[in-house]
Amino acid sequence: MSQSNNMSAEVLVDGEPVVVPTFGEWDTILENATYHGVPVFSDNTRNSVTKLVSFVKTHSDEFGLGLYSRKMLKSWLVLPMMRLGGRLQRVQIEYIKCDHCDWEGRIANPVESTLYMGAPEESAALQLAYNLPRRRCPLCAQPLARPAIWTESCLEN
Repeated sequence: MSQSNNMSAEVLVDGEPVVVPTFGEWDTILENATYHGVPVFSDNTRNSVTKLVSFVKTHSDEFGLGLYSRKMLKSWLVLPMMRLGGRLQRVQIEYIKCDHCDWEGRIANPVESTLYMGAPEESAALQLAYNLPRRRCPLCAQPLARPAIWTESCLEN
């Protein structure tokens, strides 16, 4: 899954087809708020999607950003994914602060249940996510308050 190519790709994530637009296509999506004529975000969510696109562009060796649809929705849903052991793992990128040492940074949380709602292999995929090894605080090595399979410092501590 390379988003820097000239063509979007379709991949299976937990048995569900996910379209992975190129970075050029994401630039167009951010301008028009649509992909192939179907809405991707609203004015209320534009900022969040813009931040995700920027994050994935900066971390393209580890992360990708896809689009998937649900039968009852008339819009695309945005899906952040992390490359993990030859497969793609659904993740939510979060900003957290360690309760023990005040470290602040980003994490990739694989167990946000809304990432899996309606997926063909929803239960199995979520169970697999719960069983992934967890990262601890990179500064004090204590457990983080939120499940994390990846961490990155945002501020110097």
